[in-house]
Amino acid sequence: MATVPHLRDLIADADATDDVGRRRAGIEAALAAIRAAMATDDDLELRYLLGHATYLHPDRRASPALQAQLAQALGAVLAIDPAHAMARSHLGHDAYDRGVYAEAEAYFLAIDPGALSPYLALKHAEMIACCALRLRPPGACVLELEAFAEACAH
Repeated sequence: MATVPHLRDLIADADATDDVGRRRAGIEAALAAIRAAMATDDDLELRYLLGHATYLHPDRRASPALQAQLAQALGAVLAIDPAHAMARSHLGHDAYDRGVYAEAEAYFLAIDPGALSPYLALKHAEMIACCALRLRPPGACVLELEAFAEACAH
């Protein structure tokens, strides 16, 4: 059985290539390995890795089936750990990619930025500002833009 660090390495290796065919094959191999590991150990980390790998699949943006698999995998994570920042972040980015900005904003606003690395906290502030700009006139987004500028300064 593959260990969590090994599965993380499979995902990272697949994500590191710019060749879409190799990336697809690598992500699909990682997904198969994660599913095999889940057959005997269905813990939170494996559920998250299933969603994480699905999020990184190069066909996700165009595939309703992959989007549904992402929502199912990360929804299962949130059912166990409602504060799971990365599950919410992936779901927020997926909703944003699909143009469902209010849903994306809700996911991002539910994340505690303190649970994120400095880089991901900056991306978090950026996505909240982007969602606000998609949903409201620019003049109504001053707080979100100020929060993003403050995050950039740190």
